Amino acid sequence: MLQLINIKNDFAIGVMSLNDVDEVYDLEHALFKPPWSKKVFRDELALSNRRYFVAKSNDSKSFDQVLGYGGVALMVDEAHIVNIGVAPAKQRLGIATGIVGALLISAIESRFTSATLEVRVSNNAAINLYTKFGFVPVGVRPNYYPDNKEDALIMWISDLDSSGFKEGLLELLAKYHFDHKGLQEK
Repeated sequence: MLQLINIKNDFAIGVMSLNDVDEVYDLEHALFKPPWSKKVFRDELALSNRRYFVAKSNDSKSFDQVLGYGGVALMVDEAHIVNIGVAPAKQRLGIATGIVGALLISAIESRFTSATLEVRVSNNAAINLYTKFGFVPVGVRPNYYPDNKEDALIMWISDLDSSGFKEGLLELLAKYHFDHKGLQEK
């Protein structure tokens, strides 16, 4: 089972379970308009082609608190990252980096060759995050976001199955202080 431990900032990333839905929903509701419902998260977890991960605190004061989450839909030969959220007070600690890493490792271990996502064109922090993983912009979806009709930038990675991508991914995770289980075992 995939797990990433951040040895600097005291959190771990592991597989999301139904027990995490209430806390994930609370984060989703605070971060996004309109948010996904608890039912959507439960339904997503029940699908065999979905992978969801949560970042949880290892700190003794807030042990096991959900700090962030993310999901990917595995379809045909592509992994489509569907959502990522991190508690505002916990941003800039590498949580989103770890979640994206976990999603990509899961896709690679499932033998997917490419990954895609959409991101708000105004979300420079997220665009920069995805770019450091190798995502490149390939187009725009006009009026994609229902809350304000903002455009979405479409980004892709097309070489998940290359040894160079895998090595770069592990180097990036090591740079951000992650000890990982997965990928190197396959």
